[in-house]
Parts: sequence; C-alpha cells; structure tokens
Amino acid sequence: MKTRNTFLIVAFVIIGSNLLTSCNYIKNSGMEKEKIQIGMSIDDFAKNYPERLSGEQEPTKQYGYNENLHGLDGGWAYYFENGILTWFMWDCYIEEINQDNFDKSLLVTRNLRC
Repeated sequence: MKTRNTFLIVAFVIIGSNLLTSCNYIKNSGMEKEKIQIGMSIDDFAKNYPERLSGEQEPTKQYGYNENLHGLDGGWAYYFENGILTWFMWDCYIEEINQDNFDKSLLVTRNLRC
C-alpha cells in the first residue's frame, strides 16, 4: 500500500504541474526546440518533435513516447484535440520505494521546466 501511495503522490505532482502550466523536460541536447506547451498546434509539435508522433497524424488523438529520465523508465502522453495540444504528462511506475528511486524521481521533477 505504501508503494502505491507514493506512486500516486509522484504522479499527482507531475500531472498537477503539467495541468497548471506548460512544462517540458529539458535535456542538454544542444538543439533549441520550441517548448512544448498547451495550445500548440500538432503541426508545430511535429516540426519540433517528429519522433514523438507515432503513426498517421490525426487531429484528435493521444500519442505516447517512452523515455528513460535519470534511470526511471517512463513515458510521455500527449493529447491533441482538433489539432491542438490540450494536455501532456510524463509518468513512471516505481516497483520499490527507496531512497535511490526517490532521488531519481525528485531529479526528474526538478528538471521539468514550467
């Protein structure tokens, strides 16, 4: 029960920050990309993040993209409605709550830029 509660808290923090503002995980890739934000068009999203749109582009669809952030295997979800990004999030499931996993989760959360 403790593991599930902690997972829910981590998911709530990440989802909550995304719902309140536009957030993106910042990697030091050296390439400048337009920040992912609520309200951007699917065309603008596709120009900057083509690898995150799998299959044929549709104006209303949820897309998923798996990504390991600081040793945590998780995934992004992006939902477009009528060609506009309405919400997005990154989440992961943590099997065991321990100090190492907590520190990794905290590092991911601190690197979300809002």
